[in-house]
Amino acid sequence: MKPFEAVLPPETIDDDRKTYLESAAMLRGFGITTAHKAWMPVDRLAMLEELRDRGELGVRLHLLFDCNDPNLDAILTRGPWADDWISARGIKFFADGALGSRGAALHEPYLDSDARGIVVETPETMNHRIPAFAAEGWQVAVHAIGDRAATNVLDAFARIDADDRTKTRPRLEHAQMLTDEDVARFGELGVIASLQPIHMYSDAAWAHEALSPAQLERLFRWHDLSKVTRLAGGSDFPIEDPNPWHGISVAMTRRHRNDGVFHVEQCLTRQQALALYLEDGAWAGFAEDRQGQLRVGFHADWCALDTDPFLASPDDIWNTRCLESSVG
Repeated sequence: MKPFEAVLPPETIDDDRKTYLESAAMLRGFGITTAHKAWMPVDRLAMLEELRDRGELGVRLHLLFDCNDPNLDAILTRGPWADDWISARGIKFFADGALGSRGAALHEPYLDSDARGIVVETPETMNHRIPAFAAEGWQVAVHAIGDRAATNVLDAFARIDADDRTKTRPRLEHAQMLTDEDVARFGELGVIASLQPIHMYSDAAWAHEALSPAQLERLFRWHDLSKVTRLAGGSDFPIEDPNPWHGISVAMTRRHRNDGVFHVEQCLTRQQALALYLEDGAWAGFAEDRQGQLRVGFHADWCALDTDPFLASPDDIWNTRCLESSVG
C-alpha cells in the first residue's frame, strides 16, 4: 500500500468529520449508543470535542490513543479524563498482525509455512511502556491475535502494579488464540478479554488451512474465558461488520460464514452474549455506573427493536432491525 499512500493526499479535518458523522449515524442505525474508538489520533480530539459542544457527536465515545502518535505527549500531559460524552483514558498498542495474512504471532509455525507471524511492539518495549502508562492512570489495550502475542502482552500486564491493574482495567484486544496457561492468567491478572465474535464468523471458515488441529483448539475460547475473567464485545469496525446483532448471534451459535459451526462447546449463553455489548462493554469503558443497563440514574440511552433479543432465536437476532434509538 505504501506506493499508493505516498501519492494520496492526506485526509483533511473536513474529510474526517464527514467520515465520523456518517459512521456515527450508521452505528445509531444498529441501535449502538456508545462506541470504543481504538487507535485514536491525537490531532482529531479537538474535532470530536467541537462536535460534542455542538450536540452533534451522535454516540458516546471511549477513546484509546495510538501509543506511537507523534502528538501523544499532549494527551499524556493532560492526563486521563472523562465527561458524559467523551472518555479519553486509554492507550492502544499492537503486539502482532492478523491471522489471515499469517501475521499473527504464534508459538508454533503456521500449518502452510514455517513462519510464526510478526511482532509489532517488542516484548521489551511493552514491558517498559505498559506499566508506565498504567502507573499514570491510563487503561492500556493491546491488539493480540496469535497465542505468542497474547503471551507477550500478558507478560507485560503482569509487570503492572496490582493496584494499578485494578484501577486501569487492562484489555487484551481480540484474544483470538490462547494457550491454557494464558487463559488462566486473564483471571489471575484481572485482564479484560475484549472479543469480536464476528471475527470467528469470518475466520473459522478457513482457519484449518492455516493452523494445525492443536492450534485450532486455542481459537476463540469464549466460554473458557468467561469462567475466569470479564469479557467485552465489539466489532473491530471498519475491519469487520459493525452490526452488534450479528455478533450476538454468532456468540450464541459459533456459526461461521460457510454455515458450519466451530467448537460449539465455546458458545456463550444468550445472557452472556447480550451482556458483551451492554454491561460488559460499559464496564470495559469505566461507565458501569451510568451505561449498559436501563436503570434509574443512568444515561437515557435506548433503542427500539423489531425483535425481542431475550426471546428470539439466534437467526432472528441476526436479522434484528433497530426502529429508533436515542442518546441522552
